[in-house]
Amino acid sequence: MTDLSQPVRAFDLTLASETVETECFGAVTISDIGADGIERIASHMREAGLSDDREMARQLLCESASGPNGERFTAEGLAHMPARAFRDRIKLLTAAMRVNGLSQVDVEKA
Repeated sequence: MTDLSQPVRAFDLTLASETVETECFGAVTISDIGADGIERIASHMREAGLSDDREMARQLLCESASGPNGERFTAEGLAHMPARAFRDRIKLLTAAMRVNGLSQVDVEKA
């Protein structure tokens, strides 16, 4: 039986973050965007008629990454990134997926 004289204890989950050192962008912080953020990205992709896992990963990176001075990635910027930044892009996409709780299979698809 529940003791109503005591407040009900709620789950307390903190959002994760991780700093990724890159050659081209310096230290980039990847933050958990929360379940609503994931749903928002999925909804926008559905509305646009997109179902590509790679596009999901790119959008997730744009939402979750910030540079040391508040810089953000854009989908346009990711599409036109020079080849020398490819290794950094892989590291950042992998971190964005991991921090936001997506599976290893999803990370490998990205």
